[in-house]
Amino acid sequence: MANLFDLPEDKIPPRCIMSKTPKAAQRIVFSYEDKPNEYPSTPQAFEGNPLQLYYEKLTRGAVYFRNHNGEYVVVKRAFSKDMQSLYVLTIAAYTYQEVEGDWIPVPIAGLSEQITDETTPDSLAIVTYEDSLFVHDRAANGFHPPEELIEIYNSSTR
Repeated sequence: MANLFDLPEDKIPPRCIMSKTPKAAQRIVFSYEDKPNEYPSTPQAFEGNPLQLYYEKLTRGAVYFRNHNGEYVVVKRAFSKDMQSLYVLTIAAYTYQEVEGDWIPVPIAGLSEQITDETTPDSLAIVTYEDSLFVHDRAANGFHPPEELIEIYNSSTR
């Protein structure tokens, strides 16, 4: 994977790729062929605690990340117990529909019936700040029922 922002390779945290957003990296989930995401709420300029500013930008409904399928939006976020990371519960702002035999992602906003189950998260992420980069990771790999994601979130945050 090419280094999108010409950061020296020794400055990219282990098992990470640079995202499409400046100052953001993401942990590799599947392989080094993972596609970079966009993290539009990533702070670009700040003074003080970078995680505090990110926390303030990750309001309910804000886009947490965007990829080739669609967007994931914030359900809720909190600091870890040691205040060294952020936990972010998100929901997919898209669903899959069959179109002419193919399953394609369709933004929820574009559906005739709205999906309103906003309390059921699809994923749980962790954000840390390492070597001047916001590093985005999954808190729980694989499929986890929403109740399990909420339990991990509650037991890991303040």
